[in-house]
Amino acid sequence: MQAPLQIDVESVGRSFLIHYLKSIVYNASHQQTNKTTKKAKKKKKKKKKEIEVIVDWDCDLDDYYALLGIKQYEMNINQDGIKRAYRKVSLLMHPDKAPVEHRKQAEARYKLIQKAFDTLSDPYEKQKYDSQIEFDDSIPDVIQMANIALPNKDIQDLDKMASELENDSDYEENCKLFQSSAMENRLHVKEDEFYKLFETYFKKWSRYSNKKGLSTMGNAKSSDEFVKRFYESWRKFKSWRLFLHEEEIKDNVMDPNTAENNKEKKWMIKENQMLQAPFKKEESMAIEQMVESAYIRDPRITRMLIKEKEEFLRDLLTKKKRKLKKQRQQEEKERLYKEKQDKIRREKEAEEKKKRDIMAKMRAEKTEIPSKLRSLCNDEYFRNSHIKPKNIDTICFNASIEDIKTILNQETKELQLKKFDDILVIAKKVKKEKKKAEKERKRKEELEKQEKLGKPWNDDELNILINAVGRFPGGTMNRWEKIQKAVGKDTRTVDEIIAKVKDLQKSNRKANKKKNKNKSNSNNSPQKNNDNDDPNHPSNWSKEQQSALENALRAVRTLPAQEKWDKVAEMVVGKTKKQCVERFKWIRAQLQAQRQQQK
Repeated sequence: MQAPLQIDVESVGRSFLIHYLKSIVYNASHQQTNKTTKKAKKKKKKKKKEIEVIVDWDCDLDDYYALLGIKQYEMNINQDGIKRAYRKVSLLMHPDKAPVEHRKQAEARYKLIQKAFDTLSDPYEKQKYDSQIEFDDSIPDVIQMANIALPNKDIQDLDKMASELENDSDYEENCKLFQSSAMENRLHVKEDEFYKLFETYFKKWSRYSNKKGLSTMGNAKSSDEFVKRFYESWRKFKSWRLFLHEEEIKDNVMDPNTAENNKEKKWMIKENQMLQAPFKKEESMAIEQMVESAYIRDPRITRMLIKEKEEFLRDLLTKKKRKLKKQRQQEEKERLYKEKQDKIRREKEAEEKKKRDIMAKMRAEKTEIPSKLRSLCNDEYFRNSHIKPKNIDTICFNASIEDIKTILNQETKELQLKKFDDILVIAKKVKKEKKKAEKERKRKEELEKQEKLGKPWNDDELNILINAVGRFPGGTMNRWEKIQKAVGKDTRTVDEIIAKVKDLQKSNRKANKKKNKNKSNSNNSPQKNNDNDDPNHPSNWSKEQQSALENALRAVRTLPAQEKWDKVAEMVVGKTKKQCVERFKWIRAQLQAQRQQQK
């Protein structure tokens, strides 16, 4: 048995077009009336509004709404109303039931009524027919809008602000900060005449709106929210109007009902839309111009903008007052803080001055009191006594000022001499303690020095240290760690190495200073004939100095010539750069002489 054949079927034809226009293209007034939810079905059905049919036997035969007796409803009537009106007018204009005087007219009109019903009951045909109805597509012109303009003398009162705001010193600057293009382009008009003029045009154009129940313009008492919604809805205005009847394009218009399939029908609709595009654009521009003309003149918008400006200025004024208050509080706080700091500073200065005066007095006493004691001891009575000059120095340098004052404050010279002997004993003890403390201090310094240097350095360690210092000059990364590694991590610490290098450099400087001094003395004394007796002669080098020179030359062989001999002089204790160079040249000359003798 052969399997059933499956065929894809596309929806086309008059029924599909009706469905398409009802669901997508046409406005909400032409939506299907039988779409109800289960909840809506439970409710009682609303009683349909009675359609009033007025038969006009003298109407134009091309006026379908007049033929159906619904001229008063025109394009606002829905499909159900058209059906009910058709039933009524069919009975009234039936040739057998029409009045006798209109029997002849009834026969001709009865056929036209059928045609009118067929046209208006088809949403797409109705849309085309409604678009062809004569319509005045004008908008308010310049003369009309000039007639409702407000006189200049009345305009000045509109821009006035509260006196509190206008008296602000920053009022003009704040007004410039309020940036609103809508405020700058405002045109002031007479309010009542404005509503009369523009309400007519908005009402006229609203017939073509896709949105049902487009809001009216309102009046002076309308809320701000209502006014905003009104202009917002008109700025989004979408028209259902068709321009397929225009002379320029009607010969090129395609009928979607003649399409063979859905794809061709969509293409026809798209082509028709492209033909209508210039007319749609012209219509949109006209509505946009009308809306903007109304917006820049609407007194309600003007009041809203003035209110916004006033709120903006008031907000700035409030911020300014708050800022000034805060600034005054800050200034007061700073003033109190400054006064407090000045008071503290004056008290501190007074206390420091007092301390300085006491210290100055003490310094003066340190000089004056010993001077007075020396003057006292110059007296003949004291010179003839057992007092020695060194005893006077001992008291002056070691006794306290208070103790010296006790000597001077004695009433008689005998008592002064007795007191002098008592204070001398105390001063000698103080002097002895000072010497002991100084000796202890030196001992501690020596111990610290020895602790830093560690155990004594032998000649091999010194040679390795001098060599390592030359190989790793100042500026080398991790210099002391590398020198420690060369000397031996287990034998010497970094602190010991640094201390020893500093000790060697210090000894080298002292030796160089002593040599320079001896050299200056030798220049003043008669020169000796024997060069070998001269300590500065290249041959007069110790074994340690020669070893240090050799290690230094090996360590600095990679350095530039300008820096080489400076580093060598630092590594050789007791020798200058010049002496190191002369020693090198002397050794080289000795070696060359030996080679000559061997040849």
